[in-house]
Amino acid sequence: MPAVDSAQQDALLRERISGDIYERSAFHRGRLDRAGLGKNGVRHLRDLARLPPMILEDVRSPGDLLLHAGAQAMTTGGRKADRHWPLQWVRSGGVPLGYSARDLTLLGDLGRRLLESGGITRTDVLANLIAPGASRDFWQLALGAQRAGVSAVSTGPGADVGDLDIFSPTVLAGEAKELIRVLDSAAVLEVLQRVHTVISVGQLPTERQSEKLAERIAANSGAVLRAWAPDGVLALWGQCRGGSGLHTWPQAELLEVVDPLTGLATPTGRPGQLLWTGTGWYGSAIVRFDTATFVAAVPGQCPSCGRMSLRIEPVESAPGVAGFLDDSEQVKGWRAELRRMPAGDELVIWVVPEDPMHGLALLEAIDAAVGSARVILIEHDELERGLLETHQEKFGDRRALPHET
Repeated sequence: MPAVDSAQQDALLRERISGDIYERSAFHRGRLDRAGLGKNGVRHLRDLARLPPMILEDVRSPGDLLLHAGAQAMTTGGRKADRHWPLQWVRSGGVPLGYSARDLTLLGDLGRRLLESGGITRTDVLANLIAPGASRDFWQLALGAQRAGVSAVSTGPGADVGDLDIFSPTVLAGEAKELIRVLDSAAVLEVLQRVHTVISVGQLPTERQSEKLAERIAANSGAVLRAWAPDGVLALWGQCRGGSGLHTWPQAELLEVVDPLTGLATPTGRPGQLLWTGTGWYGSAIVRFDTATFVAAVPGQCPSCGRMSLRIEPVESAPGVAGFLDDSEQVKGWRAELRRMPAGDELVIWVVPEDPMHGLALLEAIDAAVGSARVILIEHDELERGLLETHQEKFGDRRALPHET
């Protein structure tokens, strides 16, 4: 897959929203209309900021996320919309997601790239310990192995280690607990001597679990790789061998890392809430989905594979604007408002500095931590008056009101 830059991602987004999703999905058409975006209002990724994020609980039925063929999609020879027809269903976070034939090809390609970036080649044998069936993780690795020409055996969890040893696997993929069970049993029985790589899927392994896995395969100069994505995201992200962070797929998705309080983009490297939009998927359309997870973008070129595409690192929490201002020793008090202006949403923050003599340093610290915002330094009495006017609310969302000039 060729590299994709931000301009190409914007083009993919425009094409998907106006040329496909708006016409074929009543669920998303309603969301776009309510946000005042309509069919052609999303021209760039920044335009999506006007669309309130969806959550999986918003989905009433599998049909909400499917793209249905309309009369304009019918031809004499059949339906142009065959690429939307779901062939494989998986269940993610309690919601069934459909993959079309085109999607399954993409899923296999991304699985192949995940394996190749992990240093796995045609000489390897992959033991897939993920439960087979309606699982995104299972299918991505199974199809990826096929696309990469890697020999694979799918046993699911609970496999007998002695039976597994018959296939002489060099790579194990599964949840961390299952991988540890298999490797511990293998050490006792002195089998599975060729394993040099483990791919941990499902819940991210703890630091202790990662250490245990590394210890078990240390003799083969082994690598412990992570492959993960939240429920509702249509493909796993993967860690390359020797790299840090999880590589994402700019050819097929748009990711936003936003402040959990304001919904505005966080500065590069600052943790935030992860929103996901699929641009390369046709069986299920997911637009600006709140993944309910926090991540930090990993800046710069990957030192291992050299790719410049976005990498992310999951984190436990993201304090955001409110957390930074509350915790800063330089801030005596604050309040903020989010306003809708002609040029886009604007965050205005009124701050009482602990030491007025260090106001410039405070402004620089807020800019680094918060990103784009209009910061106004005030005295404590002015802050008190503002809090009284807003009924003691430290943060207010005024975007539904006419903008102020």
